[in-house]
Amino acid sequence: SMAEGDETGHGREVALLLRAWVNEKNAPELLAFEREAFEEIERAISEQEREVREGATENQTTRFLAHLYEMEISRLKYVMAAYLRTRLEKIQRYSAYLAKTPLMRQRLSRTELEFLDGYKELTEKHFHQSFLDQIPRSFQALDKEEMVAAPNLNDYVIVKANDNIGPVELPNGGQVPLTQNDIYIMPYAPVASLVANGRVSLV
Repeated sequence: SMAEGDETGHGREVALLLRAWVNEKNAPELLAFEREAFEEIERAISEQEREVREGATENQTTRFLAHLYEMEISRLKYVMAAYLRTRLEKIQRYSAYLAKTPLMRQRLSRTELEFLDGYKELTEKHFHQSFLDQIPRSFQALDKEEMVAAPNLNDYVIVKANDNIGPVELPNGGQVPLTQNDIYIMPYAPVASLVANGRVSLV
């Protein structure tokens, strides 16, 4: 119950989701959905909302704790919504690319996949009704390579090394040794796998 303490015990998941959100905001490509942390925080919110309902009718101490829980719930919901909003913006921007790239589709949650497929279908329908039906069929395809917007993996990003990684190969043939806690500006592509496994963070 609330009177037993106000520790949420979900600090690790919150930190993971915060890092996933900042990485997502700064990475040129869509990253893998942080499923485990997201679902754990969803469960934490459900638990805390139950605590609030139970505590709101008890004594003054539990009412005060209920208020603290409500503040924590608001904070968690904000982080979740911001993370999802950042991902949805990318899904809309790169919808054709994501839809036709199996490896990228694997990075989406089930809900995001449903959104992607629905969004792509609506976009294509709109384009056809607006103008594509007026031009020759051979020009109507929307998924030709040159027409599909794809993320630029050579965009420069700001990187913080989370451990001593050693030399990283750059596209120009040079190398940059990444040292724990140091910050670097470099192309995204050479560190993409390090972002994915958490050895570096984007800032």
